[in-house]
Order: sequence, then C-alpha cells, then structure tokens
Amino acid sequence: MHANKWRWKVAQRVALVMVGIGVVAYGQAVLERSAVDRARAQTASDDAALAGAAADQGAARQLAEANAATLVSFQQIGPDVRVVVTVGGIRAHARARRSAER
Repeated sequence: MHANKWRWKVAQRVALVMVGIGVVAYGQAVLERSAVDRARAQTASDDAALAGAAADQGAARQLAEANAATLVSFQQIGPDVRVVVTVGGIRAHARARRSAER
C-alpha cells in the first residue's frame, strides 16, 4: 500500500510539472506571435509610407496589401507622407519624405 501512495504522489507531481511546461510553452508562443505581428506591421507601414512618398495613396495601399496589412490612414502634408497600417490587430505608424529631385 505504501508503494502505491508514493507512486500516486509522483504521478501528481509529474502531471503538475507537465501542465506548467505547457503553460510556459503557450505563453512563449503568444509572445513570439505578437513580436512577429509587430515586425510585420512596422515593415508594412514603412513600405506604404515610402510608396506613398514616391507615388500616391494608391501605391501606399497596394504595398500595404502586398504585406498583408490594411492601410488605415494616409496623410500627405507637403513632401511628407504619414501612414498607419494594421496587421493582425497590431497598429504601426511610419512616415517618409518625398525626394526634392522629383
């Protein structure tokens, strides 16, 4: 009887450790996905701002969509362009300036 009680306690502890490992792994996956979404959103906003400065709002929208993003805002103030895009619920802002050579 004593051996069975000991085995049961060991099994409980092993199960608890396994659950803990699962929770940590899930948390890590969520954090990694969030970091990837932030990087994708920033890349998409940078691309959209550069396209908008070089061409127009349509080009900014096309590059945002090519990066699986949604162009939320486009402002052109003189040579400056400011954009806001979203990717996976993450918002990113960027700005670019049109070259004086144009």
